[in-house]
Amino acid sequence: MNEYVDNEARKARLVGKTVTMAHGAGGRQTSELIDMIFKAHFDNPDLTADDAAVLTPPIGKMAVSTDGFIVSPAFYPGGNIGKLSICGTVNDLSCMGAKPLYLTCAFVIEEGFPMEKLEEIAEVLRLKTNTVKSILYRSIQKLEIEMTKGEKLS
Repeated sequence: MNEYVDNEARKARLVGKTVTMAHGAGGRQTSELIDMIFKAHFDNPDLTADDAAVLTPPIGKMAVSTDGFIVSPAFYPGGNIGKLSICGTVNDLSCMGAKPLYLTCAFVIEEGFPMEKLEEIAEVLRLKTNTVKSILYRSIQKLEIEMTKGEKLS
């Protein structure tokens, strides 16, 4: 069970915190970031901090799409990069005639990016994923953190 399921307590722990280089090192802080931000929104026993997801594909053909979204700023009127990434990927699959069963999501996060903003993006990811009835199988394939101004997320 995820210790971060109490939303109010979890959100209170995010106030004033930012993403650091340690969150991208693949160790304890990476696991904590995945648990605190992503796993808190996507309660899926298959969502782990492993480097790959193991899926049982449906019978027949399977369409796979990976896309990257770079938006500056990450928040804009009508949405944020979370909404754009889910809607864009679902659109790509739909254009192929596929039903989006599983989604992956990779983040490139700048050091200093506010955890509260990352939380907002994860919430939109959850809402949009539920809308299309997909399962998020990988929250982070690789977390890279750049040392710059701390306001970018792609």
